[in-house]
Amino acid sequence: PKRKKHPNLHTSHTHTLQLLYIYVLCVSKIKMAPMNRISSRRGTSHNNTKWKIHNKKSIFFIMNVILCISFVSLIILSYKIFGSSRRSKDNVVTSQMKRMMELSQYETEDNKKSSSLKQNSLRMKQPPLESSNDASSSSVKGGGGGGGGREVRNDMNPNRDDNTHNKQKAAAVVSPPLPQQQTQKAKATIGYAISLTGCPSDPKNQLGDGAAVLAHSIHLNSIQNNNKSSSYDYQMYAIVHPDAKSCSSILQELNYVIIEGVDPVSVQDIQGDGFLREKVVKNGCCGEKEFIKLHAYTIVQHPVVVHLDLDVLVLQPLDDLFDIMLEEEKEEEEDDAAEEARKKLPVMFQASIPDKVDAFFTRDYNMVMPHSKRKPVQGGFLALRPSMETYNEFVNIIRTGHYTKGGGWGDLGFGPFYGSMTFQGIIPYYYDALHPNTAVEVSRCIYNQMCDNPRTGRTVNDIVSGDCRTGEKDTCEDCRERPMEDVKTAHFTLCQKPWECLPHDGGRIQERLCKQLITEWFRVRKDLEVNTWNKEEGVGMFKKDIFHGYCTSHGKKGYIPMEVPRL
Repeated sequence: PKRKKHPNLHTSHTHTLQLLYIYVLCVSKIKMAPMNRISSRRGTSHNNTKWKIHNKKSIFFIMNVILCISFVSLIILSYKIFGSSRRSKDNVVTSQMKRMMELSQYETEDNKKSSSLKQNSLRMKQPPLESSNDASSSSVKGGGGGGGGREVRNDMNPNRDDNTHNKQKAAAVVSPPLPQQQTQKAKATIGYAISLTGCPSDPKNQLGDGAAVLAHSIHLNSIQNNNKSSSYDYQMYAIVHPDAKSCSSILQELNYVIIEGVDPVSVQDIQGDGFLREKVVKNGCCGEKEFIKLHAYTIVQHPVVVHLDLDVLVLQPLDDLFDIMLEEEKEEEEDDAAEEARKKLPVMFQASIPDKVDAFFTRDYNMVMPHSKRKPVQGGFLALRPSMETYNEFVNIIRTGHYTKGGGWGDLGFGPFYGSMTFQGIIPYYYDALHPNTAVEVSRCIYNQMCDNPRTGRTVNDIVSGDCRTGEKDTCEDCRERPMEDVKTAHFTLCQKPWECLPHDGGRIQERLCKQLITEWFRVRKDLEVNTWNKEEGVGMFKKDIFHGYCTSHGKKGYIPMEVPRL
């Protein structure tokens, strides 16, 4: 069939003919104009006549150049229009086929994404709990003077539509179960809790990054990771004080269940001689707000709850602790695991382990002198048996306010020391004085490792000096010499926070283990971002063997914060 002419092509030819016609007229007019008429009209001399003749030739030359350029441009334009019209017809079938292939590819990718999200939501779903303490229902936990902690679950609203539910499930992006399928059923689901008493100066680093890496380290050492030998599942909780509510949304995005943690007892309701009531608000790091950690005892839907600080990293499964605490509830074939755990559990001073253990903790010997009879508990680690009865007893202790200036809690020596009026003092008072032989102090070199100096003197050239802070006379273990392979949990206190980008590469005894633990923290962060969130590796070049690309320079300003993906 005859090819249809392009309308633009016809128009361009018409303009070309018109311009050629004008060009011919102009040239003919210029050439036919008599030279003497130009000079006679102006009344100029012979020299002026020559000058104008020369000027007329220049004008004629310029017009020739302009018209030639226009003519060539129109030819090129006509060729492009003609060629594009021809190519557009020839490529219709090809473009349609490409479009169909793209659509089919998008549909395939969408199907893969939807199936992946569905699998992740199924894997991330909290394991079923006992019907009497179902965590999916709204309940008010607590008692006594200050009330309790109201548990806020993301999936409690029955009026919400399914799309909202799916979006919130997809937003729980921290540490979904690893690709390997579980080959065994979990013995129990352990609750892991953190407490937030206020908003830090830099919530993005101190709160968001700390909470994300902590949760992922717990995930890597749970039954959801088949590469580890753990038999326990986990669920993350965040006890949030009302003063910290404004910065707690990041914790919900990280799949933490939020518990509103009001003060167990209002300060004005504390009785006694008034000393505790007047001084507790300025005691320790957070004053009376640190009592919200006691809300961990109200998470009774789990048989064991582990309360940790945000700057803690879990390096190995904690199954030995759980096996011992749940020994009475286990079946006969599981008794061997508990018995084996009792034999190898590292406890302080080779103390015996009671038949029933309600708590495991470590002590902070840096807060008191070696001769002190009562030692504080280190607030960064506490594995406990949740109980409303225990929680209410703590509430009554606080409300009674039996804390003296020189004798601490019960006037029995549990104070004064740093934090003695709050968590660090009331926990040892409860387990050492009120309920002895129900809790066990585990080795601080393996659990809650802080790389602290075991003696009162300085360490020079790896040689220690001074008395043992533990009160031991001759020798005391130096936790800084422990191989990192032995460490179960690390607490970044003396080593400083990982997001401060301190390399600890001086080579001294107090730096060697800190360097390894900092490196491990960043390795866990890299695993979270690269393998779970499918992000690119860090681009920071400062000490990349330590910081894995997440620091650009020494100090806080060189730290590269995490970006939580929004699905």
